[in-house]
Amino acid sequence: MDGKIIATNIILNVSYSKEFITCPKIQFGEEEYIILENNSVLIKLCGSIYDEWSYGSDEKSIFVCTQLGNRSDKFTLDMGIVTNIGIFVSIFFLSIHLIAFVSVNEIRNLPGCNLASFSLALLIAYSFFVVGELKVVQKSTAYCKATALIMFYFFLLSFQWMNVMSFDVWQTLRQATTELRVRKRKKAVRYTFYTLYCVFNSTLIVAFAIAADHFPNFVPHQFKPSFGVDGQCWFTHRLSLVLFFFAPVGLTILSNFVFFLLTAIIISRNNRVSPTKKMNSSKRNFKLYLRLSTLMGLSWIAGFVASLVDNVYFWHTFVLLNAFQVFGKIDLVNAKLED
Repeated sequence: MDGKIIATNIILNVSYSKEFITCPKIQFGEEEYIILENNSVLIKLCGSIYDEWSYGSDEKSIFVCTQLGNRSDKFTLDMGIVTNIGIFVSIFFLSIHLIAFVSVNEIRNLPGCNLASFSLALLIAYSFFVVGELKVVQKSTAYCKATALIMFYFFLLSFQWMNVMSFDVWQTLRQATTELRVRKRKKAVRYTFYTLYCVFNSTLIVAFAIAADHFPNFVPHQFKPSFGVDGQCWFTHRLSLVLFFFAPVGLTILSNFVFFLLTAIIISRNNRVSPTKKMNSSKRNFKLYLRLSTLMGLSWIAGFVASLVDNVYFWHTFVLLNAFQVFGKIDLVNAKLED
């Protein structure tokens, strides 16, 4: 909000400038910081120190000005450009994949439906990331909060679909190599089950995050997401980002790794067996999913570390890995067109 401080009862430590009034701010709870002897503030989680003219306070919180003090802005112009290029190119190739899925009947099998659902979720998440960068959205708390929640939900949903794909390729290969007769379940039934699994998990996590924001005693103050506060169309509190986003995403990445490892073991044990058409197709899907999952996993792991240490080099790593996900999207399109 231009020219306004987040809370109306902020107590300022010194005479403050126009820059402090208008700068973006991050809110920290009373357990997240220490006031030093010189009236500077030490943020416990990341170790950053802010001079006394770089923050304001109310009864329980401080509001840190992110553009002042002894802190480098983690999102420089160059990093922003790289991020936006990566996002727009990803949106382009995800759109091409979805157009190919709708147009080509041969790829509308169960793995194709799973992959299309993953692509659609990621496309919507990226699109609302772009929406959240618009000033007109950032100036409206309601629009900014809605954008944050939609982006949050669809990023979670994309990881759930990646989890489904890793499970499905493992199950398909296991049945093809260990059972004399592969059990056939209607594609629609399995896809419906997978969809319910993804939607339920994502909705549950988002519901808990919303509850944390709206019910005072649901979680401690520092774990409240505070979506859409002061033009930040995402999480405001770092610990809430860890609890509601990085923790479930980390568990999903770990689960994917287990399924991929089990799948690799099956492939290794059956290398000398004459492969069937179904096994060859599953192996191709396995390689594609592994590349996509690795790129996404490395990117968000880097984001998790960067959010904890708040170091500019880790933020650069996160941005670059996020941009490199473009190659995964290109790989996705090429693989499906080759099919």
